[in-house]
Amino acid sequence: MGRELLRIHDVTKSFGRGRSTVLESVNMVVETGSILGLVGETGHGKTTLARIIIGLEKADRGKVVFRGEVLPVLAKRHFDDCASMQYIFQDPYAALEAESSVEQVLGEAVRLCRNHRRTSILTPAEALEAVGLGDYQGWRKRKVGSLSGGQRQRLSIARALIPRPELIIADEATSMLDLHSGLEIAEVFQKINREHGTTFIVISHQLDIIKRICTEVAVLHSGSIAEQGVTSSVVESAKDPYVNQLMRAMEFFSGGIS
Repeated sequence: MGRELLRIHDVTKSFGRGRSTVLESVNMVVETGSILGLVGETGHGKTTLARIIIGLEKADRGKVVFRGEVLPVLAKRHFDDCASMQYIFQDPYAALEAESSVEQVLGEAVRLCRNHRRTSILTPAEALEAVGLGDYQGWRKRKVGSLSGGQRQRLSIARALIPRPELIIADEATSMLDLHSGLEIAEVFQKINREHGTTFIVISHQLDIIKRICTEVAVLHSGSIAEQGVTSSVVESAKDPYVNQLMRAMEFFSGGIS
């Protein structure tokens, strides 16, 4: 850790005819090998920021710098940049086609990488092993529709791992799962981070998960970063009064994962 992987510089974003400002001059740094928890109240810009990073939204002002290069919107990015930055969506049921097989889901990712000459990739078997699903031969013919929510989310993560990304953004990836499954998915992120060196941005309202796996926390408030720092410091003794209040509220409404 210590080397800068991603920098968000002065990012501002507004929506609608009235130009409601969602993000205002956001600055944030993510270091290689870290797991950064991105937290904040609903509507304060977490997902919008994530979508700008991944390229699905265009900032009105500011820039996303990844591996030292300023990135355009998704349609104008090189395949290598797209492959190196993957996104895990909140809803594991909407993210994958129910009629597709595990083999088809993972095989499509392999095909895209090979078509674009990205050679350093994981095999489907390696990806399934990395997310804790085990033997590929036992899973390859299973239809997505037959999988539980937790299994679908693991498959989504496995698909994202195929191109060996440097960064994975997990947008509320545990919020639609029960507490036990959510904790298991969080531990999958931690295992991938430890064994593959993958950097994560984890968006979550679940303080238990943030405290368990995140090395750093950044708090969005009214579209700006109110505070960023080591997880224990931000959670236990935040400098910003709003962040302190938010941490206490998140603790109160915690799901109680232990």
